[in-house]
Amino acid sequence: NTTNTGDVTIYMNNAENISAVVIWNALGEVIKNLNTAEIDVSRYELDLKEFGNGLYFITLISETNRITKKVIFNR
Repeated sequence: NTTNTGDVTIYMNNAENISAVVIWNALGEVIKNLNTAEIDVSRYELDLKEFGNGLYFITLISETNRITKKVIFNR
């Protein structure tokens, strides 16, 4: 997925099972780590503009699963 605005919306079908959302940069550094208290039940609005252009990975973590998606931000 590519964004030129920096705005990313993460939709979660089973948000009650999500325990964390972790955003990584291309170097493998965690740039944002959200726990369930910071996550809306069905979606989360992420603004990548504060991190700049680049390749990012968004990982949704539950008790039984881990899903990672790639996002490219290029203004």
